[in-house]
Amino acid sequence: MIGLAARLPATAFYAYLVPLVCIPVLLPLAGSINSSNAAFAGGALAMLGASQLTANGHRAWLWAALAGVVIASSTRYWLKFVHAA
Repeated sequence: MIGLAARLPATAFYAYLVPLVCIPVLLPLAGSINSSNAAFAGGALAMLGASQLTANGHRAWLWAALAGVVIASSTRYWLKFVHAA
């Protein structure tokens, strides 16, 4: 519904729709608060930073991509401390 409401072009709409259809566990997982949310957010930040870095070459996007990698990779380590408490 968000893709339809945003009136995206056909290619952008399909890029939005295909992962939601092909990954059925993503919808309930994205709606819940759990340990994977930081990993998803870090991966998304890394992909955004990498794509923008290749598009315009600004160094700030490199730092955003690196921060995304750190967030996504440190999620499992951070969980050991959260669940131990």
